[in-house]
Amino acid sequence: MREAAKKGQLSLLYIYDSGDDAKRIATFEETLFKNESLALALKPYRCLKLDAARDSIAKERFGRAVPYFIAFDVKGEAAADVSLRGYKSSTKSVLNILVKASRGHGKMPLMTFVKNYRTFLNDLDKLEDRKETLAKKKARLEQAGPRARSKLREVEKEAEAVAADEAKLLATEKRLLEAVKAPPATRTAGAVAVAAKP
Repeated sequence: MREAAKKGQLSLLYIYDSGDDAKRIATFEETLFKNESLALALKPYRCLKLDAARDSIAKERFGRAVPYFIAFDVKGEAAADVSLRGYKSSTKSVLNILVKASRGHGKMPLMTFVKNYRTFLNDLDKLEDRKETLAKKKARLEQAGPRARSKLREVEKEAEAVAADEAKLLATEKRLLEAVKAPPATRTAGAVAVAAKP
């Protein structure tokens, strides 16, 4: 958390207890962190996972409340927290603390970013489908020989347009990430990623 605060970054601490049922923990984490809205909302956060079974202070303080989440603001101060005791994966509860900790950080509110980034991902999926279709079409036309040259040129022209659209989309993603001040995709030594990357 200190390292994130030094860099003016938001952070989230996820505390669990490996002494609990491993299957239950795995199911909880998969359900919670594979939620698209939560995964996107975590983009501006540095995320850390702490095992209370290996940390006596965490065990004493949070042992009965795990899984426990603490969202830290850019100053490294705990802004909001939530216990999901009983491993009830409440995405909304975690999103609420992320929103609270992120207020005033960046040029875009967190949930607006989530909505806009989801649109970006949908547009990117459509573009990938277009690229795949064009690649197949091009391969077919190349096998057809010289008779298909004019159609091949059309496909190549369309591929250039798709490449230009892709460049615009990637520029949009960069603007979105800058608007919420997302940290570079780095991980502290020993830290464990807790969110799926959409």
